[in-house]
Amino acid sequence: MNKIKFLLLLFVFLIASCGGGGDDDVTDPNPPVVTPPGPDNPDDPDNPDDPDNPDNPDDPDNPDEPDDPDEPEYPTFEAPEWKVDNYSRYEYSMTAYMSIPASAGIEEDWNDELAIFSSSECRGIAERLEIEDSVHIWVALIYGTGNNETLTFKYYSSKSKHMYQSPSYVTFRPDEHMGDVDSPMSLDLGIVTSE
Repeated sequence: MNKIKFLLLLFVFLIASCGGGGDDDVTDPNPPVVTPPGPDNPDDPDNPDDPDNPDNPDDPDNPDEPDDPDEPEYPTFEAPEWKVDNYSRYEYSMTAYMSIPASAGIEEDWNDELAIFSSSECRGIAERLEIEDSVHIWVALIYGTGNNETLTFKYYSSKSKHMYQSPSYVTFRPDEHMGDVDSPMSLDLGIVTSE
């Protein structure tokens, strides 16, 4: 009989030690959730929807994202080689003192270029002068025949490589001055939208 009791006790002990419901068998009511790699895992470094993923166009730090998706793209141009052909053919000249208004949205640079045209003929090349710290004007000697020619202005930005042009005309008047050092003529410039 003692042998049977011993076997029963041994059997109960074995069941308890094998996970039969003892105090050591505690199940975590909130086990950690491990999501496998893939598009449903926001912590996956290869997840394209991850806001820190460089391939994510919605990432504010993504360098490939355009600054403003609504801003139109304008054509770019190579630096022009403007020059006045055959000065001797023009009998008259006039001077122009000009400034670029902030409304034109141009970040001026010493490598920018400004020229004056009558139709397709270049009639003058302007030079950028520094009047005082951070104050600049453009000065040009403009050539003409004196036959009521109309002039337009073209500006090339070396930083953006955009071209600008005046939409309005100025009449050439021999020996006259447009603007002066203290009150330069503010150029009305618009960006060229087609090549």
